[in-house]
Amino acid sequence: MTVVLTILAFAGLIVFHELGHFLLARATGMRVETFAVGFGPTLLSRTYGETKYALCAVPLGGYVKISGMDPTEEDAKDDPRSYLNKTPLQRILVILAGPVFNYILAAVIFAIVLLAGPMEPDFSKAVIGDVLAGDPAATAGVLKGDRIVGVDEVEISDWASFQAAVYARAEVPSKLRIDREGEQLTLDVTPKKTLVDGQEVGLIGVVPKGKRGQGKPLGDALLGGVLLTWDWNVRIVSGLYKIIRGKEEANFQGPVGIVDTTAKAAAEGMIPLLILVAIISVHLGLFNLLPIPALDGGRLVFLGWEVVSRRPVNARVELAVHAVGFLLLIGLMIVVTIGDIGRLWGSPEPEAPAAVEDTQGAEAAP
Repeated sequence: MTVVLTILAFAGLIVFHELGHFLLARATGMRVETFAVGFGPTLLSRTYGETKYALCAVPLGGYVKISGMDPTEEDAKDDPRSYLNKTPLQRILVILAGPVFNYILAAVIFAIVLLAGPMEPDFSKAVIGDVLAGDPAATAGVLKGDRIVGVDEVEISDWASFQAAVYARAEVPSKLRIDREGEQLTLDVTPKKTLVDGQEVGLIGVVPKGKRGQGKPLGDALLGGVLLTWDWNVRIVSGLYKIIRGKEEANFQGPVGIVDTTAKAAAEGMIPLLILVAIISVHLGLFNLLPIPALDGGRLVFLGWEVVSRRPVNARVELAVHAVGFLLLIGLMIVVTIGDIGRLWGSPEPEAPAAVEDTQGAEAAP
């Protein structure tokens, strides 16, 4: 199920991007020849009106073929509904629609997360929400979802009593009594001595299970979705600027890395998956606006030149520039993918980024 959700999420982002191009092309009267979901050999296809809708074998993405997008198409030059024969403004709107749809999708997803409500620690029970790797609890064998019922002779009823018992046992070998799906277990653990608020206390490295808090009203959630989309856009631009200035190292992910990170988020639940999908959607929208040949931003540069100079760029020159840009992007993708595979083979698993909520408070962790 996790793999299916990952593929659907990754493919859905690109298909939604292409849907933006498709709808604006139709709205401006352009002839759309093909709307394909996926790449490679066609598995299923149906033609409705003048457009062929296809499902292809490789479910990672999609594409829209608009008449005249390839300036060398001879038949399109005489077609009043081709991309070539539309005004520069209409063509700009069609190109912009893909990235804009990614931003809209991100804002809607963030709004859904805000409507659902933030995760907050559930202190009413002593149920483990997460176990910190390398800490005493992990070493002892404590697992996510365990309910603590006792520490030595102390009976535990809620998180506060559990925290107090662990705090008082710094460097003292103790026995955790645990209910694990109805099975009673006893684990040996020695809380490590740690300074908290100026006092030496015991910690074992666990945080409480979260519960879903009250969501925002619809209007506030929609506004919050827009603001979070803008915030992430600013973060990404700031990060790119720091990379260009050499203040940060580039840490790009290709399809392999993105799918792996998405799969980890999906394994954590629907809300973490939605947050990550929204963040990737912002990345996809912004990346496509960069003035790089073969991307939407590269096409916008040529259209901008046409508006300023009042004459189109030579069709074959533009096609050659986009072809070179496409080859460079493929080369970059191969390099990044090799790096992804290297990191996955020899490095610890990265955590999916958090965007909207803190799922459990570290300050509450004994």
